[in-house]
Amino acid sequence: MSPPPQRESGTGGTGTAGIMLAKWVGAADIWTTSDHENYCKELGASRVINYKTTNWWDVVAPSSVDVVADCVGQKGTGDRAMTVLRSGGHYVT
Repeated sequence: MSPPPQRESGTGGTGTAGIMLAKWVGAADIWTTSDHENYCKELGASRVINYKTTNWWDVVAPSSVDVVADCVGQKGTGDRAMTVLRSGGHYVT
């Protein structure tokens, strides 16, 4: 069975605040999903994955992420997040 379609994350209210807060606390590499790349990069995102064409879980390396902030609440996101989190990483939803 194929996964459900993704939804916007980086340009919603919570996602926008999350990008700016991550930048403010010194995150070096901030990724988000959106189809509004320029806007997200202006907020501080270093990489924007277009959720309409790419599944984030296909491009994020296993055990490579410190924090996954789920702003959408899509079914299966928690399970996918666990595969990309480093030991001691955090999943926030």
